[in-house]
Amino acid sequence: MATARRRRRQDQGVDPARLQTLREALGFSQRDLAAEFGVAHGAIGLWETGERPIPGPVRRLLEIYEAELGIAAAPSSATAGRTFLPTRAAARAARLPVAVAKATASAVFTRRRPPRTGVVARIQHAIAREVVETAGEMKGLAMKIAQIPGYLDFGDTDGVRAQVSSATIRSHPMPPSLVAAIFIEELGRGPRRVFAEWSSEPLATASIGQVHRARLVDGTPVAVKVQYPRIVDALEADLANVDMIRRACKLVYRGSADLAPVVDELRVRFLEECDYIREAESQEAFRRIWSGRAGVEIPAVIRALSTRRILVTEMAAGDSLDAFVARSTQAARNRAGELLFDFAFESLFRHGIFNADPHPANYLFDDGRVTFIDFGCVKRLSPEYVATFKALARAILERDRDRLEELGVGLGIVRDPDRFDFDAQWTLSQSLYEPYLYDRALKWTPEYLARTWRMTWVENPNRLRSAIPPEWVFLSRFQWGLFAVLAKLRAEVNWRRRLLDLVYEPGERRPPPYDQ
Repeated sequence: MATARRRRRQDQGVDPARLQTLREALGFSQRDLAAEFGVAHGAIGLWETGERPIPGPVRRLLEIYEAELGIAAAPSSATAGRTFLPTRAAARAARLPVAVAKATASAVFTRRRPPRTGVVARIQHAIAREVVETAGEMKGLAMKIAQIPGYLDFGDTDGVRAQVSSATIRSHPMPPSLVAAIFIEELGRGPRRVFAEWSSEPLATASIGQVHRARLVDGTPVAVKVQYPRIVDALEADLANVDMIRRACKLVYRGSADLAPVVDELRVRFLEECDYIREAESQEAFRRIWSGRAGVEIPAVIRALSTRRILVTEMAAGDSLDAFVARSTQAARNRAGELLFDFAFESLFRHGIFNADPHPANYLFDDGRVTFIDFGCVKRLSPEYVATFKALARAILERDRDRLEELGVGLGIVRDPDRFDFDAQWTLSQSLYEPYLYDRALKWTPEYLARTWRMTWVENPNRLRSAIPPEWVFLSRFQWGLFAVLAKLRAEVNWRRRLLDLVYEPGERRPPPYDQ
């Protein structure tokens, strides 16, 4: 009898154990798999034991599922994740300083603005390749560090910024088996049972997770963000590497004597990104705030299918920043700039909330409309801190140097007033606020942004005499990232009037522009 069974298995050309392996990989009972394949319940048991040969159509279906899941054994996000993503502190500590060092070198080349020789260009390209490769493998903090040169290289579209901005696309994606395992653990079903249509090829990969296209049973197209397994462990290992964090922070915050508060702020924000329930709440908060505002689109969250490690939202449409700039008119770019500015600073000044990840990939553009996606890194400020931030803006607009100095000392930015160059600080403040000082349309340009960056982080005599308050860690990222996008758009708008409406109450006396 056993010999006859083996002969039947050979004749049917497929090992019945493969069917059981598939079923276990999906976490299905025989009844579940029968429903999945659309066959009678008893057929699965007969095929698995070899009592009946597996029909040709089912064999082909089996092959499709095996290819889709990449299974060799039943997947588990906890066990299979170990090989996908290194999480041991020692292993990450051995690789991450490389990413930090390369990012630092890239920053130095960009800041010093050397002559564009062939040697310098080749060095920049080599740096970008190594940073992207390390980030693609290590994810987490390595990828966030790898994006730093993308914010620094404002004027070079062919060098480091262009290569590093594509790091998320080149990042190593999860195999389908891991994605299926996460779905089974979170929702009890594989993605093909959750959605009417599912694309196993990720649409994008990032530092915390990757995004897939899918379609709900009612036909709604959706974007599905799936978190990498054990990414929290990886981030915790990275954040425990204090020396590496200190080196990364000192790329810009060189004067901070005590970086512990900065590291704590990084830990809170980055670990919050690993909670997709929190991200869903943030996205819904922004959607409520901006509901009904012409030109602002925020995809709805599908809460019934969203969990701590899976986030499902309506699929957003629009051009990337580069594609939009290439095809749009100046008027369309101006309108996009207005929408970006209003979204950022109205959210901050009127609601005490801002999206601290202004990566260009988080905006999609159409004529007269900007769609905002990815709300994983959101910072909330107290009303008191928002009032202080407004007071800083008002001091510069009102040419009140004494008030600006007082605020700088009170916030802890000025470490030692006796050694601080307040004249240089006033000159720098006027440069940073240049778009708001004159009552006329002014164009954001890469050249202006590069000049103010150098004044702030390279030529500033107070660079080693200043400290960074924890609240400013992500405010700084928020502002420079947003301004880099405005410069890419070369948006030409009366920015002063938009800012005045946010930092002064209706009917309140407003200062004259600087040229009056």
